[in-house]
Amino acid sequence: MDLYIVKGKAFAGVYSESVELLDGMEEKPKSFVGLGKKINKSKIDKIEMGLTYGSYQIILIDKEKINEARKLIKEEVYEYNMKNLKSYQESVEAINNHDFSKEIEINNY
Repeated sequence: MDLYIVKGKAFAGVYSESVELLDGMEEKPKSFVGLGKKINKSKIDKIEMGLTYGSYQIILIDKEKINEARKLIKEEVYEYNMKNLKSYQESVEAINNHDFSKEIEINNY
């Protein structure tokens, strides 16, 4: 059985996506096994975080769902980056508003 891992990520101003074909996977009762991989059936058709922060993937059985998965992944990557953008903006604002007239605490670790 063929499985398709649809992936997407954004880094340094570039959005990239790919589809990894896992051909000839053997179906077991709870998983697919082959090519040195074991994929639980519970992960099929579900979006999940990829190996790097901000990357996402969906494992598919149906090749016809690839374009739909690409759109879902793009939305998830966008939301992840917008969340981080807001956090970074808040950090920059805190840095800009830092008051050096306040006494600094000295710690002994």
